[in-house]
Amino acid sequence: MDGVETGLQKDFSNTLLLFLVFASKRVIIMDDPYPSPSSGKGASRTLKRGGTTMMRHAQLWLSGIAIAALIAGTSAQTGLVQNGSFETPVSDNAFGRAPATWFAGSTFDGHWYVSQGSIDIKRNPLTPNAYAGEQWVDLNGSPGIGGIYQDVTIPVAGLYTLSFAMNGNYGFNPEITRTMTVSLEGLFSGTFAHNYGDPWIVYSVNITVSTPGTYRLSFVSTTRGTYQDAYGPLVDDVRLELVPEPASLTAIGAGLASLLGLRRRKR
Repeated sequence: MDGVETGLQKDFSNTLLLFLVFASKRVIIMDDPYPSPSSGKGASRTLKRGGTTMMRHAQLWLSGIAIAALIAGTSAQTGLVQNGSFETPVSDNAFGRAPATWFAGSTFDGHWYVSQGSIDIKRNPLTPNAYAGEQWVDLNGSPGIGGIYQDVTIPVAGLYTLSFAMNGNYGFNPEITRTMTVSLEGLFSGTFAHNYGDPWIVYSVNITVSTPGTYRLSFVSTTRGTYQDAYGPLVDDVRLELVPEPASLTAIGAGLASLLGLRRRKR
């Protein structure tokens, strides 16, 4: 997977940490309801109340873990693109050869392949800085009108969101709009543009997948005439994520509401 966490992965990490901290605090409280009894009768009542408290705390803890596991399961299915922010290999910005420039027929990480021409992997502090992480791809290599693709396995049918960040290399001919085509084999194809002076633009499209399987995700430059075709569209932070079903979101919300309700009643 990519070195940059997805939003759902961050949500899961934060949620799990929250519940672990919450559970640890409740365990400490569970050790407290056993004062030295003044009589056997009092001890019996105190122990009973303590046992009930322990059971309630255990229920809270298990509910928290169940919800965290549900979020983890959702997160595990969402990020399907490997090396989506092009962090590997580490580019040395010495274009014309690897690890900065890659030519048709080669793969630069075992996931992304160059489909035509050549592409450049660029690294900060070159401008513009990466949208995510430290690196991004110029689809017009040194030189060559290039393209890249990755075969993505989609495990389940459903609604997916394809998103990516786009910019342009305007070292020469800034008046020329940088354009590229993006496609997910048999499911989607579109042309996207970036104009001089604009920041990174995040494009997002929803795609319905009826049949699980392996689909080719492609980015191909259609930008010509920029000084030996060496200054093209830039791409970064490529994602293909399953959109959670409303039922899953409802279940998570109900679980969290149940936990909050139990805590209020305890107080």
